[in-house]
Amino acid sequence: KVESLPGLYVNSFRRWIAEEEKDVSDTDSNAEMNSCASNTIKIEPIAGAGVSIDEGWVNPTSTADLFWPLDVKLQVRPALNVMFRQGVLSYISPGLDVRVPHNGGSWRNYGMNSQPIARQWTSLE
Repeated sequence: KVESLPGLYVNSFRRWIAEEEKDVSDTDSNAEMNSCASNTIKIEPIAGAGVSIDEGWVNPTSTADLFWPLDVKLQVRPALNVMFRQGVLSYISPGLDVRVPHNGGSWRNYGMNSQPIARQWTSLE
């Protein structure tokens, strides 16, 4: 069942990114086939998402816009947004993982409206 969540509510979410962290020391020729065996999942918060400006970050979450500065090279990847309620997976929606690459790392919060999130979610209940 698809539900539309209020924009102010969605903008207040604390948000984390979970992504595969590859073990670059693995020289096994079957590394592609056995990718889950040697890799770990890294989970980190998106700086500023769901926190007050007093903590030093603007909230990058937006349900309407994605700011794409002309002088910044962005990387955009498809993502799956999930919401847990009381420890149970309750909602999912399609999303985007937007980042600015720099010195071998990346920034996800490059200002207002830099992390889009859907207002419509599919309920799993």
